[in-house]
Amino acid sequence: MPIQAVFLLLIFVSVVGVLILRAMFADRRREADVKALAERVAPKYVNPDKSLSRQSMSASLSLVTLPPVGGTLSATEGMSRSPRLGALCKTDEDFSELAFLEFAVALYQWAHEARGRHDRHALGTFFSNAALETFMAGSAELKAVTDVRVGQVRTLSVYADERWASVELELRGVQTEQLGETTLEVFRTESWRFRRRAEVRSPEPDRLISLGCPHCGSTAIIGPNSLCTECGKVRSGPDVAWEIAGIASERNPQAPRVHALPLSPTGHPRPLAPNLKDQMEAFEKRFRNFSWDALYGFVTEEVISLLTNDPAGMEGPMGRRLRYERLLTQRRRVERRLVLGEPKVETVLALSEDAGHIFVDLRLNLSVQAFFVSNTTQPPEPVQRQCEVTLARSKRERKGGWLIMDLRWVESPDDES
Repeated sequence: MPIQAVFLLLIFVSVVGVLILRAMFADRRREADVKALAERVAPKYVNPDKSLSRQSMSASLSLVTLPPVGGTLSATEGMSRSPRLGALCKTDEDFSELAFLEFAVALYQWAHEARGRHDRHALGTFFSNAALETFMAGSAELKAVTDVRVGQVRTLSVYADERWASVELELRGVQTEQLGETTLEVFRTESWRFRRRAEVRSPEPDRLISLGCPHCGSTAIIGPNSLCTECGKVRSGPDVAWEIAGIASERNPQAPRVHALPLSPTGHPRPLAPNLKDQMEAFEKRFRNFSWDALYGFVTEEVISLLTNDPAGMEGPMGRRLRYERLLTQRRRVERRLVLGEPKVETVLALSEDAGHIFVDLRLNLSVQAFFVSNTTQPPEPVQRQCEVTLARSKRERKGGWLIMDLRWVESPDDES
């Protein structure tokens, strides 16, 4: 080979090597900058054990607990079915679980956008003073919060007595934060504790979800002394509406881990309702044209559709969860494959209702093959799994059908510890 060709080859190799080294150092420097920025703005109140911070808890939240309708009181142990909020119907005949959860999602999105604007006056409509200080911690350099998306809402606990009602929710989502000249996609997991006086009644669902005045529905900015600028009545505070009494949060610029099995992790199986037979007989007498076979046929088809179709146009809580999971797989740069057998209903678990909906919990069996596409591993063999599904049907819309509001996988002996 001529000396000139060797010399040119050496120059080419050297240039390529320099470019590769520069790219590697740039990636490391970018990761270090993101980590330093995240540590600088991270809230300082989060406990190492990730439990709900007590510094923002009001001392008046010492509530006597009542077991919710048809479920376990707390979902913090394992991933059991979130407690049903029907316990709140004991003091509020107008309470609707789905409306309340949609209200929580709307409030979460609105509040984080207001946090980006440092709009403490508006936030004071829904936050106690202590919770507001916690919520705004670490936001001094924040210029804007946009594209707030909630992926999952899970009920952690429900409290009620003759004086107070309280619900603690876990909300997982993603948002875009502008900090100085840096724009970051941030994944957050937060615990919000809602409280109000036991005698407070729920407004109409549309009014609740719009975050408007509980009396007149006005969404105008709140006036002095917590008064509505339209009707002149007190609009905020636990005496008239839900108030955020406590918050804890985790913030991460990296996408959380995803599992090959959608809607994981798995959880404990739910026991049958103790009076299930009586519930089913009363249900059949109340709805003369109801058919269990038709319901079973619907849910087996809907589970397959839910888990295999594009979630872009899906409505309700399951649409949110599946769109969020798809985002996580994209950020983690993994491709999930899911092959499902035909589901079969094993048993009815429970029946319940609130002011807005009727709920039916079912357990299903189906064959599942779930894995991430890889050139180095062989797809696993299909395994038999169980999933538990909560169906909801509106009482207000007679023409409306059943909606899957929750799907959770039951633990199997083959699951990782």
